Amino acid sequence: MINTTEQVCSFTFPMKGRNANLFFIFAFMDDLISLKTKMARYCAWRDRCTAEVEKKLYELEAAPEQIPQLIQWLEDEKYLDDARFAESYVRGKFSANQWGRIRIVAELRSRNIAENIIREALKSIQHRDYLATLQRLAKNKYQTVKSEDVQVKKQKTLAYLVSKGFENDLIWDVLKTIE
Repeated sequence: MINTTEQVCSFTFPMKGRNANLFFIFAFMDDLISLKTKMARYCAWRDRCTAEVEKKLYELEAAPEQIPQLIQWLEDEKYLDDARFAESYVRGKFSANQWGRIRIVAELRSRNIAENIIREALKSIQHRDYLATLQRLAKNKYQTVKSEDVQVKKQKTLAYLVSKGFENDLIWDVLKTIE
């Protein structure tokens, strides 16, 4: 028989035997419901990937045995979907940040997104839009480099576009057209 005393909201509840076990079960269930609510709000605010949700659950000090259960519940309730996250991420980083495919892929891999999901998400970038963005970025950077030497301007433009995650062969094709 368990003899224990639990402090809850400045009240002391003496518990014995089966009641003590029930209290801990209800506390566990209440914690699970609270975590479900918090995580549903967290995922509803914007698309999240599984890695972000796991990190957040650890920050909220969820029990390790609860984490797979919570993630499965979030997926079942459509709060969490890595494919939807990847598509949203690709669209956002390409349109808002003008990132290239290499950088987007690297970031998605760092979030443990599956390769097949990454490939599908990248299909949302239209090739003509990709090339237009690359040309616009190259032209703007080339014009803002404060050097008279054409080679220096091209090198700095190349470095900038590589840091944005564009492919070298596409960058060189664009740089050949800029003067």
